[in-house]
Amino acid sequence: FGEIFNYCEFYSENIDCCRKFPCERSRQVTFSKNHDFKREISTEEKTPYLVQYRDFFNSVTSEFELLVKRHGERCDNKAEFTKFSVNRSKHYKEFIEKWVNKAQTDTVLRVPYDSLVMNTVETAKSCILHFSPGAQIDIEKLKTVVKTVDGEKVENQKIVALPNAGVHASRDHKTFRFYDKEWQERIDSILAS
Repeated sequence: FGEIFNYCEFYSENIDCCRKFPCERSRQVTFSKNHDFKREISTEEKTPYLVQYRDFFNSVTSEFELLVKRHGERCDNKAEFTKFSVNRSKHYKEFIEKWVNKAQTDTVLRVPYDSLVMNTVETAKSCILHFSPGAQIDIEKLKTVVKTVDGEKVENQKIVALPNAGVHASRDHKTFRFYDKEWQERIDSILAS
């Protein structure tokens, strides 16, 4: 989208932002991100939405790494991870029910994270067309971006930049330091209930 794309920095620290959704600068902002943590966001009839969702297990390990980065080693233990993941599993269920299972189909495009990573060009193309029907998409440029976009890794209380890493699968929850089969079974049970 080049210069015409203005992204809302709702979750970034130290950015001049209204911190409201929808953004108060709607005439200047093209795209606004919201995690809907409180599940209070509603859909407007003519506004297109993109709902990107991820497998719970990889999502919760990523979120926990961000928690550890913010709060330090004191929360980096199995008991805190278990408490955190049980709490997040309940939110995850509500989020999936609201945004994936029940959301309007004409204005809400659902994008599984795995599709975004494994078939990035086609998934990005469908996202672009959802927001700009009939847009002419430069597929070669899109392929270049997919291969060369910067990434980052959040681990051990820091964020490590990965220049030109390209889009890639970055996490396997079974290699996470607090993973065990008993924990997985407990979370599976909560998600299935």
